[in-house]
Amino acid sequence: MLRCALLLIALSAPAFADPAGFNCVMDPAQRIRLAANGSGVLSELLVRRGDIVRAGQPVARMDALLEEATVRILEARAASTAQIDAQETRAAFVGAQVERMRRLVQQNAQSVVRLEEAEYEYAVARNQLSQARSDYATLLAELERARIARDAKTIRAPIDGQVSDISLGPGESTGGERQLMTIVRLDELHVEAFLPIELYARVRRGMAVTVHPDAPVGGSYPAMITAVDSVFDTASRTFGVQVTLPNADALLPGGHRCRLTIKLDG
Repeated sequence: MLRCALLLIALSAPAFADPAGFNCVMDPAQRIRLAANGSGVLSELLVRRGDIVRAGQPVARMDALLEEATVRILEARAASTAQIDAQETRAAFVGAQVERMRRLVQQNAQSVVRLEEAEYEYAVARNQLSQARSDYATLLAELERARIARDAKTIRAPIDGQVSDISLGPGESTGGERQLMTIVRLDELHVEAFLPIELYARVRRGMAVTVHPDAPVGGSYPAMITAVDSVFDTASRTFGVQVTLPNADALLPGGHRCRLTIKLDG
């Protein structure tokens, strides 16, 4: 029993005895569990596991036959402005009549009653023209909504990253909390480490550090502390730090163990 206790102390001692070196883990900067925007049937997968994707790139499509048909119907209706043209012609014609009648009334060659009737018809024509224009604007808004609904059936990558997992295939239903795929961002890594609370006053955000990935990756990479936890872990008497490690070419893998060295002040 004494030997086991000593072994456990020996295994845990380096993290506290060596203030310049701490165990750490390198994780992707982001892990997006991508889902469809609404329920439906998945019709096509456009990527495979391991593919590199860019933000906005289509990665899958859902069945969109109904939405596509709706768009075509509304586009056909929006292609014609015949109703507006007819109302504009009528309003212009009645307006011209009103102007002629006003001149005749001034010359006592036309009754005021007939002029008032023409002015009423002109007001009706203008209202009908305004309604036709309003109806057309509503049609265009409906068309835009239909296009959005159709385009929502194409699922796009929200970030630059790599497809790390695919959960659904063509023919399967989406919606609810069903995850389609996972995309991880690897252009930078978030390195997590836990330090003894005795070092809390000596560690700060913005401090330069070096990350040493375990074998078989190896090497040394400069990085910077971007977060220092203000809540300690009582059981282990440690606090967490997060380090941002640049990884523009995605050469370093996520989910890998490492060693973190810090040049402490004082």
